[in-house]
Amino acid sequence: MEKGIIENNNDNRIIPILLIVILVIFAFLPLYKSFDQDKEFLTNDNLMKAKSTFKRLIDSSNYKQLGFTSEKQIDSLVIGTKYVKYFIEVEKIINYNGTDSIPLLLSRESSVEVSLLDKTNKIVNAIEFKKDKQGKWKAAGYGSSSLFNAMRFDTTYKNKGEIFLVDVPAMNKGFYIYRDTTSKNWKGRLFNSGYLFIDAIPLDETPDILILNELKKQAQKIDFRYPG
Repeated sequence: MEKGIIENNNDNRIIPILLIVILVIFAFLPLYKSFDQDKEFLTNDNLMKAKSTFKRLIDSSNYKQLGFTSEKQIDSLVIGTKYVKYFIEVEKIINYNGTDSIPLLLSRESSVEVSLLDKTNKIVNAIEFKKDKQGKWKAAGYGSSSLFNAMRFDTTYKNKGEIFLVDVPAMNKGFYIYRDTTSKNWKGRLFNSGYLFIDAIPLDETPDILILNELKKQAQKIDFRYPG
């Protein structure tokens, strides 16, 4: 489909498509850079101490539940990529205007999920870190979150390229958007105990807008009022 667009010089769609791609890239870039800097303050000492603590939590009765194939598997794993996590408040989804891109809606979760890799660089597990009241990074969760597992089991992502993990806590949902390293297009998936929506990107819409519109439809069917 992309080849046909390139060869057809009379196709008026090429200009808006290029504009969409450029706008999405520039919208994500400052967000990615500013949030990416924060995770670098996670020191190697933080990471190794957390891995040691994780190891002490593993025994013969729980290693499978924690996501390992054996009680000793963690010994052979190495620290991998740090993934910053974000969230969107449900009010912003309900009031979504259908055009704003995700960077305009995201809030910081002050959370980073750090992958644990085997010898083939495959993600096996993860440790989640959050900042305490003093602004210091502390391990807050041992084992991959549901959203992180959805990402790591997605064969189309393959642990490459820029990625944004986004939680929607009020709806018990999440999604991730990543840039394909081959096509350079953004792709995304909506997650709720399985993949619900969005595999490839239509040429006329970005994946964040598609996902946000779908979430808005679902949010409008939910009564978020608490019983008083």
